[in-house]
Amino acid sequence: MFDPPACDEGEFFWIDNEALTTVDTPPTDRYIYQYVAAGTPFVFSAEFDENLNMIVMIDELTKTIVYPMQP
Repeated sequence: MFDPPACDEGEFFWIDNEALTTVDTPPTDRYIYQYVAAGTPFVFSAEFDENLNMIVMIDELTKTIVYPMQP
């Protein structure tokens, strides 16, 4: 056995669905919440710049760009 790696993701706790839009989360999470709420299967890939700003996020099952939103 080995010790898990250090992680700074914060404290885990449950919140109500209504609070999801008010909690500080990574930008990928709001898309995940939408798919989970709709019961839609998903596999996402995301690209970030050197400052960890999301550049693009793709639903790999449908090959749809989910971020940035397409017109």
